[in-house]
Amino acid sequence: MEKLKLQIYSIQTLCLRKKKYKFSLLIFLCSIIFFSKTSCSTLSFNFYGLSCPSAELMVKNTVRSASSMDPTIPGKLLRLLFHDCFVEGCDASILLEGNGTERSDPANKSLGGFSVIENAKRVLEIFCPFTVSCADIVALAARDAVEFAGGPNVQIPTGRKDGRISLITNVRPNIVDTSFTMDQMINIFTIKGLSLDDLVILSGAHTIGSAHCNAFSDRFRVDTNGNFTLIDPSLDKAYAIELTKQCPAGAATSTITVKNDPQTPQLFDNQYFKDLIQHKGLFQSDSVLFNDVRTKKRVVEFANDQDGFFRSWSQSFVRLSVLGVKSGEDGETDFSRVGSQSFVRLSMLGVKSGEDEEVGGIPWIMVIKRCNFFAKDIGFSEPITRTLAMSLICVVGARWENSSYVLGMCCWWEGTGHFENYILTDLFHIPSYPEIPYIVVLRLLSFQNGKFSYGYSSSPGKRSSMEDFYETRIDGVDGEVVGLFGVFDGHGGARAAEYVKHNLFSNLIRHPKFISDTKSAIADAYNHTDSEFLKSENNQHKDAGSTASTAILVGDRLLVANVGDSRAVICRGGTAIAVSRDHKPDQTDERQRIEDAGGFVMWAGTWRVGGVLAVSRAFGDRLLKQYVVADPEIQEEKVDGSLEFLILASDGLWDVVTNEEAVSMVKPIQDPEDAAKRLMQEAYQRGSADNITIVVVRFLGNQEGSSRGTSA
Repeated sequence: MEKLKLQIYSIQTLCLRKKKYKFSLLIFLCSIIFFSKTSCSTLSFNFYGLSCPSAELMVKNTVRSASSMDPTIPGKLLRLLFHDCFVEGCDASILLEGNGTERSDPANKSLGGFSVIENAKRVLEIFCPFTVSCADIVALAARDAVEFAGGPNVQIPTGRKDGRISLITNVRPNIVDTSFTMDQMINIFTIKGLSLDDLVILSGAHTIGSAHCNAFSDRFRVDTNGNFTLIDPSLDKAYAIELTKQCPAGAATSTITVKNDPQTPQLFDNQYFKDLIQHKGLFQSDSVLFNDVRTKKRVVEFANDQDGFFRSWSQSFVRLSVLGVKSGEDGETDFSRVGSQSFVRLSMLGVKSGEDEEVGGIPWIMVIKRCNFFAKDIGFSEPITRTLAMSLICVVGARWENSSYVLGMCCWWEGTGHFENYILTDLFHIPSYPEIPYIVVLRLLSFQNGKFSYGYSSSPGKRSSMEDFYETRIDGVDGEVVGLFGVFDGHGGARAAEYVKHNLFSNLIRHPKFISDTKSAIADAYNHTDSEFLKSENNQHKDAGSTASTAILVGDRLLVANVGDSRAVICRGGTAIAVSRDHKPDQTDERQRIEDAGGFVMWAGTWRVGGVLAVSRAFGDRLLKQYVVADPEIQEEKVDGSLEFLILASDGLWDVVTNEEAVSMVKPIQDPEDAAKRLMQEAYQRGSADNITIVVVRFLGNQEGSSRGTSA
């Protein structure tokens, strides 16, 4: 097994001190890179295999975390790459701020996704300082954004260097304007060394993302009396009228945005080409692809063959990602650009003294206890004292909404090789609040003792809003490594589901009986979280609620708990088994409980509590709380050789896919994230009208290793 080599730092240089620096962290981090160890002038696959083996995984999980919070992120990251590569080549020059830079051009004012690149760079600088270029991060982030949105996984080479030149005057001659004719676009692509086929394929990027009204408003006109005139006859009139509703006359068309693809705006698919055939291309530069005889055939082909589009995209994307890459002196760092900037100071995790001694909010006694637990687990017999712990790398804890808890920890005893089988990868949920020290949240992985792997997929589906949330977490409680997984489907808005995501598992692992009486701890945590959410809702005028389907792994025990109609299904011995029950008001026992509490159930399109709510148990729902309880039903399963995998999903999946069908689809797919994506895409294609969120946990048994998210 390839070992991850960690550079040993003293604990004083582990995390960022709380400081109010008035400078761009992004500019600083992207300016001090690429010394002798990355001097190779050519690109290669696995370029960072020795210098930073987990680089691509760190970028991927930063993108995945950001995209889960904000579904517009994939489109922003993909557009960012286009605007970077087409000007000075793929060199991250688009990131540099200041008067006269590329970023200051009006065409780039609406670019987004910069915070994602910054977060990825911050993480990489902690574990692989002065190693990974910003140009590679931008390219990898765009690649991963496409995959997160449902597109193909593309392997791209790395080793790009960051450019020294970023000029506003270079922007307009090199980018494609939305009003361009076919000949104008061909000219730009030809100059870049790209083909006519690349032009059609890469235009498919418009299947995700959004655009400002002023990018297409000249294709139609609405006068002050409301009279509509279609200026561009290549645009479908009904679609144009719909656009006028989203971009009303007299509105600030430079601030209002419209989805590029009106059908599946957050899913990377071939719908863009179908839209072109229906004359629903948002831009003139889109419509011309179907209207021009030189490209029409390919548009039709891709509209009828999504797999063919994905195969072609994979090839064209690689060509895009290597446009004008810098090598040799062209990629040297210009230190004068940051010479007057303050430097990022790395410091201790807020160590306190006296009786309150702690590290990052974690008492020293807990730090030492955890270090000893992990040391003992791999056969390291020497007790770890506080003195020894000061010489360890201990990555602990994170502050999340004023709560401190240990999410994961790795201790590396200087001078020994005992901890080499534990590697730090798969970063997730990286908090970056300016008011607290920046602390990296880690999962502890062991490829030698892996017991399970997991993956997830989440999409708004055909809805314009997202009320689903999920949580996946590996933690340590009283010497036990535990896995916590949950799917939360909100109703009446996203407030309840988001609150449950952030608080349920934290409340659970703090419960004094979490290990000794896990079932009662789960029940208490559910009800406590519900009570606290209701208190936080006192000033809200609109009721909100959420389902929850959770799975807790403790040793060889799997405990599934749920309220509402999100569902948990396992595959045991090849058979699909529901391990949760959908809580519906028309079920005999649920109806009796509601009526005994003074409520009623009536038909209103479906059976509803009080004629309002279609589930009989949920978090929140203050006005119906007397009848709609948050008491979970809990089922325990033994994790043994017959247990293959678990599926947690919101009803966006279960409304259109049966338990047996879901298990059948997942069974041949070893990568749990690929399995979750497969289910999400199937639900969407079957016409699911709801948000779709899926978590798949695969139990490894005696299998070797895992691809992502493995826990010891």
